[in-house]
Amino acid sequence: MSGIARLSLVVHSGEHARLHYALVMASAAAAVGKPVTILFAGAAVKALARDWIPPDDDRRARTLGAAGLEELLTACRDL
Repeated sequence: MSGIARLSLVVHSGEHARLHYALVMASAAAAVGKPVTILFAGAAVKALARDWIPPDDDRRARTLGAAGLEELLTACRDL
């Protein structure tokens, strides 16, 4: 068997870098057809709230051309 069959992630931190990295990995795996499961726990659950406002680090990342957390969450849901 080559590669991974599926990707399962547990995201427990609300820190921007950790959320961003987990969502990049999840969206990339889903984009190439791998099944993905993400469990949000602890402070990371706040990122799923409708009224959640991404941290300032997210604005800085978007100005540098990286996808923002909201864009990555949408991509993960859509994929």
